Amino acid sequence: MKRKILLLAVRFIVSISLVLFLLFNLGKENLFGLPGYLNNASYELLAFPILAFFAAIALGAVRWGKLLEIQGIKFAFFPLLQLTLISNFFSNFLPGLVGGDAVKLFYATRKNRKTAGILASILLDRIMGVAALLLIAVFALPFSFNVPEIEKISLFVCILFILFIIGVFLFFNLKSSPILKRIYKISIFDLGNKIKTFKNSVVLYRNKKRILAYAFTMALVIQFFMVIGCYFVSLFFNFNIPLRYFLVFIPIIQLITFLPITVGGIGMREWSFVLFFTTASGLVVKMDAFALSIGFYIAVLFSSLPGGIVYLLMGGEIRR
Repeated sequence: MKRKILLLAVRFIVSISLVLFLLFNLGKENLFGLPGYLNNASYELLAFPILAFFAAIALGAVRWGKLLEIQGIKFAFFPLLQLTLISNFFSNFLPGLVGGDAVKLFYATRKNRKTAGILASILLDRIMGVAALLLIAVFALPFSFNVPEIEKISLFVCILFILFIIGVFLFFNLKSSPILKRIYKISIFDLGNKIKTFKNSVVLYRNKKRILAYAFTMALVIQFFMVIGCYFVSLFFNFNIPLRYFLVFIPIIQLITFLPITVGGIGMREWSFVLFFTTASGLVVKMDAFALSIGFYIAVLFSSLPGGIVYLLMGGEIRR
C-alpha cells in the first residue's frame, strides 16, 4: 500500500513538473493571451468534439459487450454503456486514484460472479485499444519522417508493435507450460485455482478469431473518432490544420499519454501536442498547440460527465 502511494506521488510530481516547465517555456505574456482563444472561437462547433468522444465511449461499450459474450456473460447495451461511462468518468476525473478498469470490474462482478471471465474481457479490451493505436501509429510513421520528434520515437513504436505481434502469435499458439502447472498448485488463498480459471477464460478467445477481428475493427473506429474529435477542437479554435496531421499525431500522442509515468497523462499530453503540432510545417505556434491540448482534454472531460451523472442517479447500481 505504501509503495502504491509512493508511486502515485511520484506520478503527481512528474505531471506537475512537466506542466510547470511547459508554462514557463511558453512565457507569461503568451499565457495571459490564452482567454483570447475563447473570444475568437466558433461556438457553433462546440458540440461536435464532445459528440465524437461520446460516440467513441458508446462504441467501446459495444466492443466490450462482444468480448463478454465469449465468456457467456450477457449485458444489454444500456447497462454496458452505463458501466463504460462510469469507468471513463472515474478515469478522467480521478486519474491515478481510481482506475476505470477497476471500476468496470467492481460493478460488473456485482451482477455476474464470473470474475475471471470479466477480468479477461477487460484485459483484452484494453489490449485491443493499445493495439489499434500501435497499428495506426506504425502506418502513420512513413508519412511523418520530416517530423524530428516522431523520428526519435519511431524505433520505440516499431519495437512495441513487433512485441505485440509476437504476443499475438504466442497467444494463439502457446500451450500450457510446466511453469504454469507449478503455479496452479499454489494453495495460498486458492491462488493457483484462481490463476488457472483466469487462464482458461483468456484461452476462450483463441477460437473466436471472427469476434476478435470485429472487436479490433471497432477499436480502430474508436481511435478514428478520437482523431475526428480533436480535429473539431481545432476547428472550434479556428486553427487551419489539415486533417492528415491529426491522423498522424493523435494516435502517437495517445500512446505516449498511456505511459504510466504521469497522472492521467497530464503533462505528457500537453508537451506532446506542443512538440508535434509545432513541427507541422510551421502551421502551428506553441500557444496554439497548447490551447489545442487543453481544448482536447476539456472536451474529453465533458464527454465523461454523463458517467458521473449516471453514477449519482443509479447510486452505483447497474442493471443487467
